[in-house]
Parts: sequence; structure tokens; C-alpha cells
Amino acid sequence: MAIGGKVARRAGTDTIAAPHARVVLHGVSRQTSGKLDSTATDEAGAFRFRISRDTSMVYLLSANWSGIEYFSEPIPGSSLDRTATLTLLVADTSSARAAETGGRFIVLGSPGATRDRRAVDLFVIRNRGDHTIVGAGGIGATWRAPLPRGVTGARMGSAGSEISADAVRFAGDSIAVIAPIAPGEKQLLVEYTIPESMSRLELEAVTLDTIQIVAEEQGVTVAGLEKTADQVLDGRPFARWHGRGVSLVTISFPVAAARDRALIPLVIAAAVIAVLVGVLAMRFRPARVSAPPLTSEALLTRIAALDADHAGRALGDDEKSRYDRERAELKRALTELLRREGLRGL
Repeated sequence: MAIGGKVARRAGTDTIAAPHARVVLHGVSRQTSGKLDSTATDEAGAFRFRISRDTSMVYLLSANWSGIEYFSEPIPGSSLDRTATLTLLVADTSSARAAETGGRFIVLGSPGATRDRRAVDLFVIRNRGDHTIVGAGGIGATWRAPLPRGVTGARMGSAGSEISADAVRFAGDSIAVIAPIAPGEKQLLVEYTIPESMSRLELEAVTLDTIQIVAEEQGVTVAGLEKTADQVLDGRPFARWHGRGVSLVTISFPVAAARDRALIPLVIAAAVIAVLVGVLAMRFRPARVSAPPLTSEALLTRIAALDADHAGRALGDDEKSRYDRERAELKRALTELLRREGLRGL
């Protein structure tokens, strides 16, 4: 039995072979874990690992190109037949430009007991090119965006981000990413507090793409966007506004709120992600997010256990959605942890 395939480098809208790339095979089961093997791709970018069939094992591949690690999806051993073939996409690097904000989605909560309002701000970070964007000198920002003036307590959201918190910097009224950004899109979820004293919130240099704002509090008005039909999330109505390519949005809050309610952070995060991908009719509930394990082996074990628990049985829509979300969160945590564990030195 074997796991093989090729490493391909992005070149415009096409791909070409990536020769001499170092590929590492990782695996974990309940009995063993660690780096199983490594190899370099041939002139055609091909690689191959021979393995003994172990249905309890979960495999992961990484490829190094231009000093950046690229990862495959975890491969459950139970899904292997004879040979697993896959393509790992890599890219050359460039510091000539920064990534852009490809879209933005903001959820505004009602005032809580302290009369402050909470907001969840989802940025879609987009790299349109065929090169992975890196910071100038290896330390500069690869993406940057302004936050609304006057907000406090800006921090990474509790769920929903595809960028490690270690790679995000908050400075004054701005947010920056210092990690490499591969071609494609990434989501970054930020939470912050709107103090009670603020009756108006201004968003500048919003995005050249789509922005949506939803507000639970009655009486909120938004200038610069079009008002659309209200949306119901978890049984509660939210006012909704939408626009594209706007440079300034002004949000005005009512002088006094009718109710003291604070949105549950994970409900907000689930709503943001689901609405962004167009799932408007589902019932939003908090996603199950466990504390990140301390080792890659533990994360791979969690993925293996999760797959084993759901293998071979029919899943309802809600159960499959929860399974997919939990698996995606574990995979993202694993990818970031493997980077920090020094895969570049393998």
C-alpha cells in the first residue's frame, strides 16, 4: 500500500511540477505517533511513500517550498484502499504587495449589563496572485486593515478564524497579519467592544468587495449600505444591510436600548460563517470547540477518534454539520501547531 502523488507549483492560472520539494509523512494512532518518513520529489514533482495498512492510523503530508510549509488534509487509514494519490499545491513567495480585504461581515449585539455593545467582525483575506505573500524582510505585515475608532478590547474571535492568533497583531485602530498568505482566501474573525458612550460607529476603507452588517438591537441605522430583509438567527430577528465597494459606513445606535442582552460569542461566530457561505435558513447553535491540545500527536488522535466515531453510519444534517465543523477546527489547529513545532527543519 502507498500514499503518493505530486507537488505542483502555482504558475498563473496553471500549475507546473515542483521538483526537489521535501515531503514529510506524519501519522498517528492510539498506539504510536510521529514522523513516519520523508522524501524529495523527482523532476516531475512526484513522490511516493510505501506504508503498511493500518486502519487506526491517520496520515498527514507536508511539503516545503521556498521556506513555507503546505499541508494536506488528514487522511484516515480506514479510507485507504491500495494507493492514495493526491496533489499538494505550493507557491513561490513575493513581498511586492499585501493581501486585500475580499469581504467583510459584521454582527452587532445588543447592550449587555454594562450597556456596552459587543461586535464580531469577520474579514475575508484574499490573495489573488499565484505567489504566497510574505512580509518584507520576513517580518512585515502581509495584510492590514483599520478597525473602527473608539472600540476597545479588540481580540481574536473564539472560533471561525483560519489564521493563527500568533500571527495577528493589534496596534491602535488597526489589525495586521504577519504570517505568509497563500493564494486563495482565508477568514479572520475579530471581536471588540463598542463602549456605551459611543452613539455612532464609522467604518473607513471598508473593502472593495462585499460588506454585510446585521444588528440584533432595534433602532440601529446604517448609512452607506442598502437595507435588506431582516434575518432570523436562533429565533431572534436581526436587521441586515448590504453593499459593495463602499469607502465609508456610518452606524448609529439608539440612545437607549429596549433590552439588556449580550450575544453568545460562539452563536455569533457560527452565524457569521454560515451566512457568509450562503447558508441562510439553518438554525444556528454554538459550535463545539474544545481547548486546543498541546501536541500534534494529540490533535491527530482527536481527528482519528472523531473519524472513527462517525465512520460507517448515516449522519443527519445537523450531526454532519457539527462533525464537519469540529473536524475543520481540529485540522486548522493541527496545521498551525505543526508550523510552530518546526517542520521546516525536517
